[in-house]
Amino acid sequence: MFSYLQNFDFNLVQKGTTGYQLLVFLIFLIFLKIFFKLVIYRLFSFFTKVSHSGRERAKAKVRTLALLLNTVGNIVILGVAILMVLELLGVDILPLLAGAGILGLAVGFGSQTLVKDLVSGIFIIMENQYNVGDMVKIGTYTGKVKKISFRSTVIKDEKEGIVYISNGSIGSVSNLSQDKMK
Repeated sequence: MFSYLQNFDFNLVQKGTTGYQLLVFLIFLIFLKIFFKLVIYRLFSFFTKVSHSGRERAKAKVRTLALLLNTVGNIVILGVAILMVLELLGVDILPLLAGAGILGLAVGFGSQTLVKDLVSGIFIIMENQYNVGDMVKIGTYTGKVKKISFRSTVIKDEKEGIVYISNGSIGSVSNLSQDKMK
């Protein structure tokens, strides 16, 4: 059953080798991901207990922020992990970081729509205009919010269709759930 282990070179994971460092780093990443999820869960629990009035509204807001934090955390952890693994494998990451900085600058100048979407998304979340689970009317679309990211909002409309709306293109929003909660 474990015959494939007989051919495995266990010298790759001896202390001091690159294989060992990669294994330790992989274990660290797993613990970091678990820790990050635990922190988000604890924040979710704390903020839903603190809010006495509008408990469902608070849960919806915290759930939305938790999803966003989870996405941002995953991207940061993955990016750092890739750079650290490349460094462990002997790749010089300084040119990669410099190139990423220049690429980021070029993309920043060329992506005004993306920046508009991101800024609008931040204001939507910070101003608590709507949360995941709210019934909203955005432009000509009416439906339940399924997902909010910094760039777009996803709603399920009355005909059970999924509608993706760029946050930068949202002019006005009617939150039909806030009226019912008051």
